[in-house]
Amino acid sequence: RAMALLRAVAPTVAGAERPGSLGSPSDFRAEQAALRSLGVDLADDHLDGYAYKPDRFDEEGKDQAKPWEVGGLTEQIEGLLGPSQAMISESPEAWKNEEFLFEIREGIAYCTMNRPAHNNAMNDGINAGLHDAIRILKRRPDIRIAVLTGNGKMFCAGGDPKSFQAAQASAGVISSEGGEGGGEAQALVAPRPNPAVITGAAGYLDSQSSRRGKEAMAASLAR
Repeated sequence: RAMALLRAVAPTVAGAERPGSLGSPSDFRAEQAALRSLGVDLADDHLDGYAYKPDRFDEEGKDQAKPWEVGGLTEQIEGLLGPSQAMISESPEAWKNEEFLFEIREGIAYCTMNRPAHNNAMNDGINAGLHDAIRILKRRPDIRIAVLTGNGKMFCAGGDPKSFQAAQASAGVISSEGGEGGGEAQALVAPRPNPAVITGAAGYLDSQSSRRGKEAMAASLAR
């Protein structure tokens, strides 16, 4: 009987030699009939637990929107806040950002950071140029290649500290003394704590014998 069972399921084993292959439906029906004659009854859905079936092919979810049909993060943000506006330049023909050059030639977009004297450190002008270039390219499906480069000896030195300070000053995080055209930026921070107070508190905390006492004192100092 055991040999008969092996002979009956041998076609299934042969069909499973290839990864993910469980034979055709007609093979299963033939094997199902052969096993039934030996007293083994296989349900019609017996192979459902063996065959991988991705969720996206589930019959119940066939009407579910695909990720590429829903739209990306940009579309979702625009749905909440409305379409983004150009910061400086609306189109390649009307481009007027000298710190970030943008042109299209023969189906290729050339984006060039143009602050060679500052090693193309990113400031508001370069940020605006990137923003405007991306807005334009989103509306130009005919452009399949975009080249990002920088003029001068360095591609990009990173963020421009002076630009960051100007942004912080405009937001009120720091203040700048010296009037227009100069002056060192000063952070608007809380007064510096007295080291003697900290040292004394730390010494007192260490003098507590129990762990619970130390934890209580630490919590008190934190408050």
